[in-house]
Formats: sequence, structure tokens, C-alpha cells
Amino acid sequence: MSEARVELDLARCVACLECLEVCPRSSGIDHPVFDRSEEGLPKVAYPGSCISCHDCAVRCRAMAIRINGKCFPPPRMVDPVLSSRIQTIY
Repeated sequence: MSEARVELDLARCVACLECLEVCPRSSGIDHPVFDRSEEGLPKVAYPGSCISCHDCAVRCRAMAIRINGKCFPPPRMVDPVLSSRIQTIY
């Protein structure tokens, strides 16, 4: 199994820090996937800890997180037509 590639687009990020809250590998462990930067923004600290569950990418309201190059629309945006168009873009 190859290591997940976690990308965080800070230009899109709204600093809600929900990625830190929903990631099962970002709290209570020595090497969290996400951590808070000195500026208070999220940062990818240890991408090797990622288990590719996609919880962070699905919950990101700004669609600022990609896992292995894929971005996922938040559940509130899921519409069959829109979802298929987004998936073809990403």
C-alpha cells in the first residue's frame, strides 16, 4: 500500500480547522496528519499517518483538501449531476 498524498490548498482554506477535528489520525497520536500552524491555520504535519479515509476532504467546506489528487464535494453539495461533473474535473 502506497503512502497517501495529502494536499491542503491554503488559498481556498477558510481556517475552520474541521480537518483537525474529523481526522481520526490527527488527535491523540504522536504524528498527526493535520496540526495547527503558528498562524492558527491547519497544516499537513505528517502525511504518512494518513489512512486515506477521506473524512477531511469530504467535510472540508472550502474543498481545500485533496487526497491522492482527488477533491470531494461536501455532503450538502451532493447532487447526482453536479457530483458527476465535479468528479470528471478532479
